[in-house]
Amino acid sequence: MVMLLLYVMIPPQVMRGVYLSPGVLSSGKGERRLIQLIKEGVINTVVMDLKDVRGTKYFKLCRKKISMYKKLGVYTIGRVTVFKDEYIAKRDSGTFSLKTLRGEIWHDPIEGYWTDPEDIRVWEYNIDVARRGYEIGFDEIQFDYIRYPSSHIPYVRRRNKTEVLCEFLDTAYTRLKNSGWIGIDFYGFVCWQDTIPLEGQSIKDMGIRVDAVYPMLYPSHFGNRFLLDGSKEKRTYDIIFLSLLNARFVLPYPEKRVVAYIQAFDWKRSKLGKKYIKNQIKAAMDAVKFGCNGFILWEAGGNYKKAYEELLEYIKEARTNGEDPFVVGHTLPPSG
Repeated sequence: MVMLLLYVMIPPQVMRGVYLSPGVLSSGKGERRLIQLIKEGVINTVVMDLKDVRGTKYFKLCRKKISMYKKLGVYTIGRVTVFKDEYIAKRDSGTFSLKTLRGEIWHDPIEGYWTDPEDIRVWEYNIDVARRGYEIGFDEIQFDYIRYPSSHIPYVRRRNKTEVLCEFLDTAYTRLKNSGWIGIDFYGFVCWQDTIPLEGQSIKDMGIRVDAVYPMLYPSHFGNRFLLDGSKEKRTYDIIFLSLLNARFVLPYPEKRVVAYIQAFDWKRSKLGKKYIKNQIKAAMDAVKFGCNGFILWEAGGNYKKAYEELLEYIKEARTNGEDPFVVGHTLPPSG
């Protein structure tokens, strides 16, 4: 990406990030500890919701927090949920929604309400949200729900899913490329298939159109027998490490960042092994040696105490082994 505005930061070569939900941001939950870790150089990236799946926008909240974090030297990412948007799907009697075969507003009890990814007006609306996100100071916009629903309930569709998603990204990149960086979130399993058919996502086809890809590699979200050829710990590590390597293999362009969302929440914890967060961090950092670019912790409720403890454990162990987890290609002497 070229011709960036001066206030836009260069992305960290290796991201060590944390997702902060609107509730966490507004309450200040864990903020003091996070700021301490930022000042210590442990965390260098924060992700905040600019628009969520309900269609709620958070410009005022984000503007205040962006200012604080950028003063601390943190790379700031605004997450925009695109095609899953209940407000826009219901607006104007469902004008912009996915439609059932009878022409009614489409809805899935689990997947919720969706806008029509083929509707250019939906594209324009989300691109405008992204543009305004840059205007309030975000370094990067991260598009989430750049996909079709994970549902077998039929809906009206006239075109190839992946082609539609790629055209949206082409349009967004053309409109926004001089404003800041652009990233997209993916289902984790897309790292293991050329295209996931229900959702239409493809890292190979979609990743080339943006600056960064963020596969959501939560081990709890993979099938219980996926990569089950050893211990729980090995499986947890392998899901992160091998998924990242697969993503980098199909997107072999060093200027395109590959960053993992990793699991800081405790769902299916009994199947993940001990120190499962530290294990994921190690896997993501080991993948840096093969051209990947770090991790973002995800815990929607902001309960990062365990994650921070295990991140610091990882750093201490790395330094004991003469490695510097902060600088690629450099080592530190063992700490005293």
